[in-house]
Amino acid sequence: MLIPLLMAAGCNKPENGDDNGGQGETPVIGLTVTGIENNCATISVSMTSGTAASARIVENLPLSEVQFDYENEIQLVNYVKENGTEISLPYTNTLEDLKNGTDFLTAVIALDGNG
Repeated sequence: MLIPLLMAAGCNKPENGDDNGGQGETPVIGLTVTGIENNCATISVSMTSGTAASARIVENLPLSEVQFDYENEIQLVNYVKENGTEISLPYTNTLEDLKNGTDFLTAVIALDGNG
């Protein structure tokens, strides 16, 4: 089973109260997992609103190997920032050779210009 997680990071609220650094709409990412069959799954990531300067992803990480609290937003964002792969949005990838009965983590963060 894939556990998809997504975050918008680096979006500090400035004095003007805008969540996106005065750039308009706050970035929101959509992450879907489809085609889960034959030990494969397709990951699709897209911006559903706003814009992002960059995005990073960690895919197919077995939960048994996770050494941090992935339910803690700060720890998850920091892990993806340090260990993730930079991607362009929209993004699609098919994961193969998934092990039946193993839970996997896929996490995406979108970064504004503040990093």
